[in-house]
Amino acid sequence: MSVRTYNPSVLIGNWNEDICLDEDKLKDFLEKKENGQLLIQKASNLLQNILKPVNSSVSHDGYLHFGDVLCIYNPSTETTLSANMAESKMHDEKRLVGPCDVSASKMIDPCIRNAFVIRSSTNGEGVLRFDEPFTLSTLRELEET
Repeated sequence: MSVRTYNPSVLIGNWNEDICLDEDKLKDFLEKKENGQLLIQKASNLLQNILKPVNSSVSHDGYLHFGDVLCIYNPSTETTLSANMAESKMHDEKRLVGPCDVSASKMIDPCIRNAFVIRSSTNGEGVLRFDEPFTLSTLRELEET
């Protein structure tokens, strides 16, 4: 029984369909790239947005006030509290979208990811007092610019 070998230049099977599929894939890729829809482009845009530097609030009287922007730093591990977005949301969003988990980060420079605003849970104003409830929120107003 002899095996017939083909010259490498001989096209076998659905060669025309394969060429058309490859051309369509390339066309789709270039279109997504042009429109910024590639996952790597989306991830890069998100990273640029959440790593924008911000200014922390400076206390002139030594107290924390509602509306102050702050970073929570742990000196023993030299880390700051940082927001982590769910991976499923990372590919579709251009900014931090909650609810977010938090973790510790070695990046200690204030940025949108690790800077939080003190908000009152009870519509309080002014200075944050001992045992007064409060929430920490991300910097939405700065992210959207």
